[in-house]
Amino acid sequence: MNLSSKEILAMNLKYYRFLLQLTQAEFAYKATIDLKYYVELENAHKKPSIEMLDKLALQINKLAGKNIVSSNELITYYPDHKVDKWRVDKK
Repeated sequence: MNLSSKEILAMNLKYYRFLLQLTQAEFAYKATIDLKYYVELENAHKKPSIEMLDKLALQINKLAGKNIVSSNELITYYPDHKVDKWRVDKK
């Protein structure tokens, strides 16, 4: 599979948000990230800085209550992280 790092990040962000059962707005708010920017990341329209990757991983771990992802894992392809749902927040 030949995905860009932006597409891999988008897939992983959706996957972890699915695990946390949050909407995009809820995740962005809790992670103190601008909603528009977060949506652009999740739709593979923006490429984050290294600092933002660190912040995303930190916030995912904080919301999960344990370490489940590192910043480099956010841009690593995992076939089982594909979420084929229109809404990934289970609402």
